[in-house]
Amino acid sequence: NDYRYVVRGIQLRLEMLGYLDRSDVSGSLDYVTEQALLAFQGWEDLDRTGTVTGQTQLALFGASRPRPAAHRAGKRVEIHRDLGVLLMVEDGDVVRAVHASTGAGGVTPVGAFRVYVKALMSWSVPFKVWMPFAAYFTGGIATHQSPDVPSYPASHGCVRLPEGEAERVYRFVDVGTPVVVR
Repeated sequence: NDYRYVVRGIQLRLEMLGYLDRSDVSGSLDYVTEQALLAFQGWEDLDRTGTVTGQTQLALFGASRPRPAAHRAGKRVEIHRDLGVLLMVEDGDVVRAVHASTGAGGVTPVGAFRVYVKALMSWSVPFKVWMPFAAYFTGGIATHQSPDVPSYPASHGCVRLPEGEAERVYRFVDVGTPVVVR
């Protein structure tokens, strides 16, 4: 049908802009596409619906790939709290933009940090919850996979990432990789 064609076109544009992988271009409005749309809408400061709105279609037409705040050699992660977006940056280029939910009330600290430990499966003692693909960058605060990644800051401080994207970020970073929270 025509809608599948429209969705496929939107997915191809999201892939070109760094929000989706080519292998995720399916023609169906699935979880991965919804997360990519949330990241795009956050970065472009649109209503964060995770759906294909007219506003989103117009913005996709004129959008360019997200640009990092700084251009430096090597890998780093930029977390933009107000936009709900995590950027994976390599040699000054954004290789992927990911939907993220940071700490409610601004509790995710702003600043420059480094990944100091990675854990495939980490247990949060205070909150009694498993955190897959955790990459800790300050105190007990990490990027990690969560089944609930809303379009607003909602965590106790960690950076929640969607299924699939959390593993991508985990594999991208090493102990020592810079993490900038803005």
